[in-house]
Amino acid sequence: MDACAAAGLNAYEMGRNTVNDPVLGRPELILCLGGDGTMLSVALAASSTGSIIGGINMGHLGFLSACNRDEIEQLVRSLAEGSYEVDERSMLEVRKFDAAGREAERRFYALNELSLTRAQTGKMIDVDVEGAFLLSFRCAACHQQL
Repeated sequence: MDACAAAGLNAYEMGRNTVNDPVLGRPELILCLGGDGTMLSVALAASSTGSIIGGINMGHLGFLSACNRDEIEQLVRSLAEGSYEVDERSMLEVRKFDAAGREAERRFYALNELSLTRAQTGKMIDVDVEGAFLLSFRCAACHQQL
């Protein structure tokens, strides 16, 4: 927070559940401190805001992070100067349908990866992308990587 203030950036501390807080409006940028799991959670929560998410890796791997904890001040300077690049990513929306074609109420979203599994063995799974049939799986125990 101090580094943001020193760089002339307005900064507010937010928890995972306050990303869409109406008091804050739509933040231009969200700095996310944590690991890849935290980044994925924040990306889902912020997906409707259009905010840029900058990850600061506090975990072990940090594949989705912009920097590590010892690079925070440089990251903030780059943000203040506008000298950064945005890596846009697509988010998948997953909808489930029963055999009669009725859609389940809950939708799922994925940024990094998606795993499809069956509740029962021996059932068929059809995969459509944007309404177009992609593939089917029918087996007692199968693993398919796309």
